[in-house]
Amino acid sequence: MSRADRAGSSGTRYIDNHSLSAGHAMRPFPPGWRKAALCLALLSLSALARASLPTTVKICEGEEEWPPFTYFSRVNGKAGTEVTGFSVDFVKLLLAKKGIAATIDMIPWKRCQQEVADGRYDMLLNATENEERERLYWVSDAYYQLTGIAFYASSRTPPRLDKLEDLRRYKICGIRGYTYDNYGLSVGQVDQGSANVAMAMGKLLLDRCDLFLNNREIMAGMHAIGAEDYLRDPHFAYLKVPGLHPPRFHMMISRKPPYALELKTLIDKGIRDMEKSGVAERLRKRYLE
Repeated sequence: MSRADRAGSSGTRYIDNHSLSAGHAMRPFPPGWRKAALCLALLSLSALARASLPTTVKICEGEEEWPPFTYFSRVNGKAGTEVTGFSVDFVKLLLAKKGIAATIDMIPWKRCQQEVADGRYDMLLNATENEERERLYWVSDAYYQLTGIAFYASSRTPPRLDKLEDLRRYKICGIRGYTYDNYGLSVGQVDQGSANVAMAMGKLLLDRCDLFLNNREIMAGMHAIGAEDYLRDPHFAYLKVPGLHPPRFHMMISRKPPYALELKTLIDKGIRDMEKSGVAERLRKRYLE
Protein backbone atom coordinates (compact mmCIF):
# COMPACT_ATOMS: atom_id res chain seq x y z
CA MET A 1 0.00 0.00 0.00
CA SER A 2 1.40 3.39 -0.94
CA ARG A 3 1.42 6.37 1.38
CA ALA A 4 -1.35 7.89 -0.72
CA ASP A 5 -3.53 4.82 -0.11
CA ARG A 6 -3.06 5.07 3.65
CA ALA A 7 -4.15 8.69 3.57
CA GLY A 8 -7.53 7.52 2.23
CA SER A 9 -10.38 8.73 4.43
CA SER A 10 -8.54 10.36 7.31
CA GLY A 11 -9.03 13.84 5.89
CA THR A 12 -12.64 13.40 4.75
CA ARG A 13 -15.08 15.83 6.29
CA TYR A 14 -18.73 14.84 6.93
CA ILE A 15 -21.85 16.33 8.53
CA ASP A 16 -23.52 14.58 11.45
CA ASN A 17 -27.25 15.38 11.29
CA HIS A 18 -27.54 14.87 15.05
CA SER A 19 -25.18 17.76 15.71
CA LEU A 20 -27.51 20.27 14.08
CA SER A 21 -29.36 22.52 16.49
CA ALA A 22 -33.06 21.85 16.88
CA GLY A 23 -35.24 24.02 14.73
CA HIS A 24 -32.55 24.60 12.11
CA ALA A 25 -33.22 22.93 8.78
CA MET A 26 -30.16 21.38 7.08
CA ARG A 27 -29.24 23.39 4.02
CA PRO A 28 -28.79 21.42 0.79
CA PHE A 29 -25.27 21.15 -0.66
CA PRO A 30 -24.66 23.29 -3.73
CA PRO A 31 -24.70 21.56 -7.16
CA GLY A 32 -21.43 19.86 -8.09
CA TRP A 33 -20.18 19.50 -4.51
CA ARG A 34 -19.36 15.81 -4.96
CA LYS A 35 -17.10 16.52 -7.94
CA ALA A 36 -15.39 19.36 -6.07
CA ALA A 37 -14.81 17.15 -3.03
CA LEU A 38 -13.35 14.40 -5.21
CA CYS A 39 -10.99 16.86 -6.93
CA LEU A 40 -9.78 18.14 -3.56
CA ALA A 41 -9.18 14.60 -2.34
CA LEU A 42 -7.20 13.70 -5.47
CA LEU A 43 -5.11 16.85 -5.15
CA SER A 44 -4.33 15.94 -1.56
CA LEU A 45 -3.29 12.41 -2.53
CA SER A 46 -1.13 13.76 -5.35
CA ALA A 47 0.61 16.13 -2.94
CA LEU A 48 1.31 13.26 -0.56
CA ALA A 49 2.79 11.16 -3.38
CA ARG A 50 5.07 14.05 -4.39
CA ALA A 51 6.12 14.57 -0.78
CA SER A 52 7.32 10.97 -0.62
CA LEU A 53 10.06 11.67 -3.19
CA PRO A 54 13.51 12.64 -1.87
CA THR A 55 14.93 16.12 -2.35
CA THR A 56 18.05 14.53 -3.87
CA VAL A 57 18.17 11.42 -6.05
CA LYS A 58 21.34 9.32 -5.73
CA ILE A 59 22.63 8.03 -9.07
CA CYS A 60 25.63 5.89 -9.97
CA GLU A 61 27.27 5.17 -13.30
CA GLY A 62 30.30 3.23 -14.48
CA GLU A 63 33.67 4.85 -13.83
CA GLU A 64 34.80 3.29 -17.11
CA GLU A 65 32.79 6.11 -18.79
CA TRP A 66 30.18 5.83 -21.55
CA PRO A 67 30.76 8.90 -23.72
CA PRO A 68 28.89 10.92 -24.89
CA PHE A 69 26.29 9.81 -22.33
CA THR A 70 28.27 9.82 -19.07
CA TYR A 71 31.92 10.82 -18.84
CA PHE A 72 34.34 13.01 -16.93
CA SER A 73 34.80 16.49 -18.37
CA ARG A 74 38.26 17.13 -19.75
CA VAL A 75 40.64 19.90 -18.62
CA ASN A 76 43.63 20.32 -20.93
CA GLY A 77 42.97 16.85 -22.26
CA LYS A 78 42.89 15.23 -18.82
CA ALA A 79 39.84 13.83 -17.06
CA GLY A 80 38.53 16.12 -14.33
CA THR A 81 36.10 15.34 -11.54
CA GLU A 82 32.91 16.78 -13.04
CA VAL A 83 30.56 14.23 -14.61
CA THR A 84 28.88 15.40 -17.80
CA GLY A 85 27.19 14.03 -20.91
CA PHE A 86 23.82 13.62 -22.58
CA SER A 87 22.33 11.36 -19.90
CA VAL A 88 23.65 13.54 -17.07
CA ASP A 89 22.13 16.73 -18.46
CA PHE A 90 18.93 14.90 -19.37
CA VAL A 91 18.20 13.53 -15.91
CA LYS A 92 19.30 16.67 -14.07
CA LEU A 93 17.01 18.88 -16.17
CA LEU A 94 14.16 16.39 -15.79
CA LEU A 95 14.46 16.27 -11.99
CA ALA A 96 15.12 20.00 -11.60
CA LYS A 97 11.70 20.76 -13.07
CA LYS A 98 10.25 19.08 -9.98
CA GLY A 99 12.67 20.75 -7.58
CA ILE A 100 14.77 17.60 -7.12
CA ALA A 101 18.57 17.58 -7.19
CA ALA A 102 20.79 14.70 -8.33
CA THR A 103 24.18 13.38 -7.25
CA ILE A 104 26.13 11.13 -9.61
CA ASP A 105 28.93 8.85 -8.41
CA MET A 106 31.18 7.11 -10.92
CA ILE A 107 32.00 3.65 -9.56
CA PRO A 108 32.80 0.29 -11.22
CA TRP A 109 29.91 -0.58 -13.55
CA LYS A 110 29.27 -4.03 -12.11
CA ARG A 111 29.19 -2.63 -8.58
CA CYS A 112 26.88 0.20 -9.66
CA GLN A 113 24.32 -2.27 -11.01
CA GLN A 114 24.41 -4.26 -7.76
CA GLU A 115 24.12 -1.22 -5.51
CA VAL A 116 21.10 0.09 -7.40
CA ALA A 117 19.48 -3.35 -7.08
CA ASP A 118 20.25 -3.31 -3.33
CA GLY A 119 18.85 0.21 -2.87
CA ARG A 120 22.08 1.98 -1.93
CA TYR A 121 21.59 4.12 -5.04
CA ASP A 122 18.24 5.19 -6.44
CA MET A 123 19.03 4.62 -10.10
CA LEU A 124 21.52 4.30 -12.95
CA LEU A 125 21.22 6.03 -16.31
CA ASN A 126 22.33 3.84 -19.21
CA ALA A 127 21.29 0.23 -19.72
CA THR A 128 19.43 -1.88 -22.23
CA GLU A 129 16.36 -3.83 -21.17
CA ASN A 130 16.33 -7.58 -20.54
CA GLU A 131 14.43 -10.06 -18.35
CA GLU A 132 16.99 -9.99 -15.54
CA ARG A 133 16.93 -6.21 -15.32
CA GLU A 134 13.14 -6.16 -15.41
CA ARG A 135 13.26 -8.41 -12.34
CA LEU A 136 15.84 -6.33 -10.47
CA TYR A 137 14.72 -2.79 -11.32
CA TRP A 138 11.87 -0.62 -12.42
CA VAL A 139 12.83 0.06 -16.05
CA SER A 140 12.06 3.53 -17.39
CA ASP A 141 10.82 4.29 -20.87
CA ALA A 142 13.61 4.36 -23.46
CA TYR A 143 15.11 7.81 -23.97
CA TYR A 144 17.81 7.22 -26.58
CA GLN A 145 19.05 4.62 -29.03
CA LEU A 146 22.26 3.93 -30.92
CA THR A 147 22.77 4.14 -34.67
CA GLY A 148 24.82 1.34 -36.23
CA ILE A 149 27.26 2.52 -38.91
CA ALA A 150 29.87 0.91 -41.15
CA PHE A 151 33.11 2.82 -41.76
CA TYR A 152 35.16 2.32 -44.92
CA ALA A 153 38.22 3.98 -46.44
CA SER A 154 37.11 6.97 -48.52
CA SER A 155 39.67 6.05 -51.18
CA ARG A 156 37.68 2.89 -51.96
CA THR A 157 34.39 2.38 -53.76
CA PRO A 158 31.52 2.75 -51.27
CA PRO A 159 30.06 -0.60 -50.23
CA ARG A 160 26.55 -1.48 -51.30
CA LEU A 161 24.42 -2.13 -48.26
CA ASP A 162 20.74 -2.57 -49.08
CA LYS A 163 19.94 -4.98 -46.26
CA LEU A 164 21.59 -6.29 -43.13
CA GLU A 165 22.64 -9.56 -44.77
CA ASP A 166 24.80 -7.62 -47.26
CA LEU A 167 27.42 -7.20 -44.53
CA ARG A 168 28.41 -10.83 -45.06
CA ARG A 169 29.79 -9.99 -48.50
CA TYR A 170 32.53 -7.90 -46.93
CA LYS A 171 35.48 -8.46 -44.64
CA ILE A 172 34.44 -6.95 -41.33
CA CYS A 173 36.65 -5.50 -38.62
CA GLY A 174 35.59 -5.28 -35.01
CA ILE A 175 37.14 -4.84 -31.59
CA ARG A 176 38.31 -7.61 -29.30
CA GLY A 177 35.74 -8.56 -26.66
CA TYR A 178 32.74 -7.00 -28.41
CA THR A 179 29.79 -8.99 -29.74
CA TYR A 180 28.21 -8.37 -33.14
CA ASP A 181 25.14 -10.59 -32.85
CA ASN A 182 22.78 -7.68 -33.52
CA TYR A 183 24.46 -7.27 -36.92
CA GLY A 184 23.67 -10.89 -37.74
CA LEU A 185 27.36 -11.81 -37.58
CA SER A 186 29.00 -14.61 -35.65
CA VAL A 187 32.41 -14.33 -33.99
CA GLY A 188 34.04 -16.13 -36.90
CA GLN A 189 32.70 -13.58 -39.39
CA VAL A 190 34.41 -10.61 -37.73
CA ASP A 191 38.13 -9.89 -37.48
CA GLN A 192 38.46 -9.00 -33.80
CA GLY A 193 42.21 -8.68 -33.67
CA SER A 194 42.02 -4.94 -32.91
CA ALA A 195 42.31 -3.82 -29.30
CA ASN A 196 40.75 -0.41 -29.94
CA VAL A 197 39.09 1.84 -32.51
CA ALA A 198 42.36 3.32 -33.79
CA MET A 199 43.72 -0.12 -34.68
CA ALA A 200 40.53 -1.10 -36.48
CA MET A 201 40.46 2.14 -38.48
CA GLY A 202 44.09 1.58 -39.39
CA LYS A 203 43.19 -1.79 -40.89
CA LEU A 204 40.73 -0.05 -43.21
CA LEU A 205 43.51 2.16 -44.58
CA LEU A 206 45.73 -0.90 -45.06
CA ASP A 207 42.95 -2.74 -46.95
CA ARG A 208 42.97 -5.49 -44.37
CA CYS A 209 39.25 -4.90 -43.78
CA ASP A 210 36.45 -3.55 -45.93
CA LEU A 211 34.25 -2.29 -43.11
CA PHE A 212 34.50 -1.42 -39.43
CA LEU A 213 31.25 -1.56 -37.44
CA ASN A 214 30.45 0.78 -34.58
CA ASN A 215 27.80 3.24 -33.40
CA ARG A 216 27.71 6.86 -34.55
CA GLU A 217 26.91 8.18 -31.08
CA ILE A 218 29.78 6.27 -29.47
CA MET A 219 32.22 7.54 -32.09
CA ALA A 220 31.07 11.10 -31.37
CA GLY A 221 31.57 10.41 -27.68
CA MET A 222 35.12 9.19 -28.17
CA HIS A 223 35.96 12.52 -29.77
CA ALA A 224 34.42 14.29 -26.75
CA ILE A 225 37.08 12.73 -24.50
CA GLY A 226 39.96 13.55 -26.82
CA ALA A 227 40.09 10.72 -29.36
CA GLU A 228 40.36 11.23 -33.11
CA ASP A 229 37.22 12.62 -34.78
CA TYR A 230 36.75 9.79 -37.25
CA LEU A 231 33.28 10.98 -38.21
CA ARG A 232 34.87 14.03 -39.88
CA ASP A 233 38.21 12.52 -40.90
CA PRO A 234 38.52 12.86 -44.72
CA HIS A 235 40.29 9.48 -44.92
CA PHE A 236 37.07 7.72 -43.92
CA ALA A 237 33.40 7.65 -44.82
CA TYR A 238 30.53 5.74 -43.30
CA LEU A 239 27.06 4.40 -44.06
CA LYS A 240 24.15 3.66 -41.78
CA VAL A 241 23.67 -0.10 -41.51
CA PRO A 242 20.23 -1.00 -42.93
CA GLY A 243 17.76 -3.33 -41.22
CA LEU A 244 19.44 -3.07 -37.84
CA HIS A 245 17.32 -3.09 -34.70
CA PRO A 246 18.92 -0.24 -32.73
CA PRO A 247 19.62 -0.90 -29.05
CA ARG A 248 17.39 1.31 -26.88
CA PHE A 249 18.62 2.60 -23.54
CA HIS A 250 16.73 3.12 -20.31
CA MET A 251 17.23 4.31 -16.76
CA MET A 252 17.15 1.53 -14.16
CA ILE A 253 15.38 2.51 -10.93
CA SER A 254 15.88 0.62 -7.68
CA ARG A 255 12.82 -1.25 -6.41
CA LYS A 256 13.94 -0.89 -2.78
CA PRO A 257 13.02 2.69 -1.76
CA PRO A 258 9.41 3.34 -0.65
CA TYR A 259 9.23 6.06 -3.32
CA ALA A 260 10.46 3.80 -6.15
CA LEU A 261 7.22 3.74 -8.14
CA GLU A 262 6.71 7.48 -7.68
CA LEU A 263 10.22 8.04 -9.03
CA LYS A 264 9.57 5.81 -12.04
CA THR A 265 6.33 7.66 -12.77
CA LEU A 266 8.17 10.98 -12.53
CA ILE A 267 10.98 9.78 -14.83
CA ASP A 268 8.63 8.37 -17.48
CA LYS A 269 6.50 11.51 -17.55
CA GLY A 270 9.64 13.64 -17.64
CA ILE A 271 10.96 11.73 -20.66
CA ARG A 272 7.71 12.37 -22.52
CA ASP A 273 7.73 16.04 -21.55
CA MET A 274 11.37 16.48 -22.63
CA GLU A 275 10.52 15.03 -26.03
CA LYS A 276 7.42 17.20 -26.48
CA SER A 277 9.19 20.39 -25.45
CA GLY A 278 12.16 19.84 -27.77
CA VAL A 279 14.67 19.78 -24.90
CA ALA A 280 15.65 16.17 -25.64
CA GLU A 281 16.33 17.01 -29.29
CA ARG A 282 18.51 19.98 -28.32
CA LEU A 283 20.56 17.74 -26.05
CA ARG A 284 20.95 15.18 -28.85
CA LYS A 285 22.27 17.85 -31.20
CA ARG A 286 24.71 19.03 -28.55
CA TYR A 287 26.11 15.64 -27.55
CA LEU A 288 25.26 13.05 -30.19
CA GLU A 289 25.81 14.87 -33.47
